[in-house]
Amino acid sequence: APLSDKRIALLISLRSEYASMVGEYLQAKGIRSLALPTHLPPELEFAAAIAELKRQRETIPGRLQEIEAQVHQLAQAHATDLVRLTEALDNRLAQLDATGQFGYTEYTLLISGWVPQDEWPHFKHELSHQFPGIILKEERGAFPREEVPVAFQNPPWVRPYELFLSILPLPKYNSVDPTPFFTLFFPVFFGIILGDIGYGSVMLALGLWARRHFAHRGAIVRDATTLVIHAAAVSMVLGVVFGEFFGLPLPWPHFSRLASFMPYLLFSVALGAVQVVLGLILGVINGLRNRHPKHYVAQASTLLMLVGLSLLLGALMGVLPPQLRTPGVALLIVALGPLIWGGGFMGIFEFQSVIVSVISYARLMGFGLASVVLAELADGIAGSGIKANWIMAILGILAAILVHSLNFGLGLFEGTIQSARLHYVEFFQRFFLEESGGKAYRPFRERSFTYEES
Repeated sequence: APLSDKRIALLISLRSEYASMVGEYLQAKGIRSLALPTHLPPELEFAAAIAELKRQRETIPGRLQEIEAQVHQLAQAHATDLVRLTEALDNRLAQLDATGQFGYTEYTLLISGWVPQDEWPHFKHELSHQFPGIILKEERGAFPREEVPVAFQNPPWVRPYELFLSILPLPKYNSVDPTPFFTLFFPVFFGIILGDIGYGSVMLALGLWARRHFAHRGAIVRDATTLVIHAAAVSMVLGVVFGEFFGLPLPWPHFSRLASFMPYLLFSVALGAVQVVLGLILGVINGLRNRHPKHYVAQASTLLMLVGLSLLLGALMGVLPPQLRTPGVALLIVALGPLIWGGGFMGIFEFQSVIVSVISYARLMGFGLASVVLAELADGIAGSGIKANWIMAILGILAAILVHSLNFGLGLFEGTIQSARLHYVEFFQRFFLEESGGKAYRPFRERSFTYEES
C-alpha cells in the first residue's frame, strides 16, 4: 500500500521458520521492518493492537492537556523556589571559581582586584575591621589605561541617561564621561521637535503611569520612564514658549514656529554650533589628559578655524561688525598650520565635516515644523466639520483625534531618534568615539535575577 510519493508498505506472510532468514534479507536490501509499539501487550493480535492504537490516538490530546495543566500548577507552586536555588548555586559557583584565582602560600593569601577610587577608603576600613592584621596595598597609575576598568558614577538626575550610552562601547579610563552632556541637551532637542503643551501633557501622564505600574521591574524601566518624564516636561515648557496646545495658538505673546521660520532655523543651527564647539573643547581635554599632543592640537585648531569662519561670515552678512572680518581671516590662517600638523591633510576634511555637522542640526527645525503642520491640519479638519453639521462634526473630531495620535506617535519617535542621532553622530565624534573601548568594571558580588512585585 502506498504511504507517500517515496514510501510503500509491504505485508509479508510466511512460515515462522523462515522469519529470521527473510528478515536478514530485507535488512540487507535497506527495507526497515515496522513493529508495534513496545508499550502494547505482546499477546495482542495485530487487529486488536491497531484498534488499541486508534483508541489511544483519540485520548492522547486530552491527556496532554491534563499534563500541561499539571506542569503549570507545578510551575506556579515551585518556579520562584527554583529560580532562587539557581541564583544561590550560580553565586556559590562564582565564589569557588574566584578562589581559584587567588595566590596561596603556606601562611598567606594574596587577592588582587579593582576598586573605584572614591570607594577605596570605605573598602579599606571594612577589610581592616573584619580582618585585623590584613595588609592592603594601593597601586595607581601602574597599568595601561586600556586595562583599567571603568564605571559611570553620576548623580541620580544624570544616571537615567546612561541608558543611551549602554549601546556604545564604554569610554576609556581617564577620558570625559559624555553622560552629563547627554542629560543637558537631549531633553532640549526633544522639546524643540515636539514643543507642545498638549502633547507634552499626554507624554507626561504616560510616563508617570508607566513609572507607577512598572518601575518595580528593574532599573532599565525606571530609567526609561524618567527619560520620558524629563522630555515631556521640557516639551511643555517649550510649548509655553511656542504658544501651542495640540496645535492651537495660545492667547499670550509667544514665538510662532511657522511665522518665525528663519529665526527658528537659526536657533537650531546655533544650538548645534554650541554643542559641536563643546565637543571640540572636550576633545582637547581628552588629548591633554592622555598626552596626545597631535590630537588636542588638531581639535584646538579646528575650534579656532570654526570661530574664525564664524567671525568672517558674520561680518560679511552684516550680522557682526565689519571690523571682525580681519580677525576672522587671521584666525583661519594662523590655525591652518597646526591643524595640518595635528591631523594631516585629513584635518582639512575634518574641519569641513564640522561645518556639515553644525548644519545638520537644522533637522530640529524641520521635524518641529512638520509636527506643527500636522497638528494644525488636525485642528482644521475638526473645525471644518464643526462648522458644517453634527455628522460632519463627529467625523471631523474623530479624524482630528486620529491625526493628532499619528502626530504624537511620530513626535515621540522622531524626537527620540533625531535627538539621539545628533549626539551619536555629530557630537560624540568630536571627543568620544576615539576614546571608546573601555573595559567594564564588574564588581564581585552576589547576582540576583528576581524582583519583588508590590
